[in-house]
Amino acid sequence: MAQSLKMVAEALGDTLVPRTCSVCGEVLARDERFVCRKCMAEMPLTGFEHRPFNAIDQALAGKALVERSYGHFYYRRGDRYCNIIHDMKYRRVPAIGEWLGRIAAERAMPAGFFRDIDVILPVPMHERKVAERGYNQTEYIVRGISAATGIAVGNNLVAEEHSSQTRKRRLERWYGVEGIYAAVRTHELAHKHVLLVDDVITTGATLAHCAMALQSAEGVRVSVMVLGVSDIDF
Repeated sequence: MAQSLKMVAEALGDTLVPRTCSVCGEVLARDERFVCRKCMAEMPLTGFEHRPFNAIDQALAGKALVERSYGHFYYRRGDRYCNIIHDMKYRRVPAIGEWLGRIAAERAMPAGFFRDIDVILPVPMHERKVAERGYNQTEYIVRGISAATGIAVGNNLVAEEHSSQTRKRRLERWYGVEGIYAAVRTHELAHKHVLLVDDVITTGATLAHCAMALQSAEGVRVSVMVLGVSDIDF
């Protein structure tokens, strides 16, 4: 009975305020979530799960020691697939991150990407920024990855307040995040393999500085995963 009432309420809600695809804007079918089947089928996937020394590895080379990396789809400025990230970050639809995080993890899993990873850590946001936005979108992505893999989520990174990196050039981004990330309770990470997760990588500055902070833990190993991979600055 309760399930029937829920279905009726959802159907009524879809009638009054139709759910639309984040990518193309078309009305979603009842069994579609966030992105329609057509746009999902056409998503510009990277294939990085089968590509050693991919663009993420190249962006981080010489900056931070990273074991392996995965990014789910190409995030190109002006492309309609950018709407997925924009909805998640700026349009108060963080649940899309959890949904796509799970999908991305399920794609990378058969290639052994999560082999021997002990804990997943989201890139942190300063508490003031979290208060302004209402959430850290990366934490939602991590929930989806954890749900798909069964790997525990940790909270061993903190961030000091800093300005947005969105419109900065490569060198400005590097110095803009220098020293703002720190690892805490590093004894919990000793001799563990950590998966560091962010929403998008452009220059790699944020991920590199987070990885450097984590390497203050004895014997820690770091891999990284993102949803969107920008090809603007590689």
